Amino acid sequence: MRRPLLFSAALLLLTGVALAEDPSSPAAYLAVVMDSKLHYNMVAKPSKTPVQVQVCPRRDETMRVVVDGAKKSLRPWSLKIEVPKLLAEGETLFQAEDYEGAAAKYKAAIELDPEAAPAYLFYGDALLMGAMQPAEALAQYQKAVALDPTLPSAHFFSSTAYGLLGRKADAREEIIRALTYYPSYAAVWKVATQNPGAWGIKPVTRHRFEPPAGFIGVAGKDGIDVFGGANGEWLGYALCKAVWANEPQFKARHSNGGWSVEEEHACVVNQIVGAFNKTEAALEKENKPHGEKYVIAAMPPLEAHIWEAAEAGLLDGYILFEIIGTHCPLALSAMSDGARDQVDAYIRKYLIVPAN
Repeated sequence: MRRPLLFSAALLLLTGVALAEDPSSPAAYLAVVMDSKLHYNMVAKPSKTPVQVQVCPRRDETMRVVVDGAKKSLRPWSLKIEVPKLLAEGETLFQAEDYEGAAAKYKAAIELDPEAAPAYLFYGDALLMGAMQPAEALAQYQKAVALDPTLPSAHFFSSTAYGLLGRKADAREEIIRALTYYPSYAAVWKVATQNPGAWGIKPVTRHRFEPPAGFIGVAGKDGIDVFGGANGEWLGYALCKAVWANEPQFKARHSNGGWSVEEEHACVVNQIVGAFNKTEAALEKENKPHGEKYVIAAMPPLEAHIWEAAEAGLLDGYILFEIIGTHCPLALSAMSDGARDQVDAYIRKYLIVPAN
């Protein structure tokens, strides 16, 4: 039989962020909706007036992380005024395959401004592409890493040099660091999916979190639309997000279009508990075994994976990587050390895993 309150409460305790006043199951969120002074429409199609999902640009070499005590912030990278001109001149030469001339421009930029991280990256590329000197290129890439360890491209370029030097384990470490700060790094995923042997890793399976477009609507005169997917498969998440966006007791903590680990944690847990309940009911109806392990094994792959991650203590790692990091990778640049460790551990356990 279903255990919506007891079981989901246990899972919330397991994942460590439940707040006493929060609903703890799909049934409890539905009760909030039913008791609300607002009007919610359970619609069969995506909302015609959907809430816009906030996205932010990818991280690049024009920004750096500045640490002030325990606080981290992302700011424009201040370069001496002559440096951008040298970099632009070097890029023109690089594109013309005059790697020696480009290297001279980049080296001049470094001499002018030793904290110009982009100059180290571009100088390394010129050494790699022109003289085919991966060790020398790596030394330049690592200088950029030292200036800002959160710079994804510096780690990816370092992995390329390590790969050419035959150092797969080191290349793998740099890839993990690149993904920690930029989960959607297209160049990384191209190699990971097409040539995992380059880093000596197992084939990668990602479990993306992709609710349907228009799963909740903007509050209007006819109420708030809630679309749980064609077969109600996203109802747990959609209900939770609608409540957090509109109910007074939640709105003060709502991310207002941004991304909050607290809110995503609550709604992702609601989604997987809903999937557990739905799967358990189907097994029970078919007179099949429906103990916990059987239900988890029969759940949809996405929810089963998130459930496993939660039991491993890595639910925040999943949320930061596949939800917040996918929509707003800039947010990961200034995350706390504890959050970074969660993302790192999630990547190592489920994505970039040594083949042996």
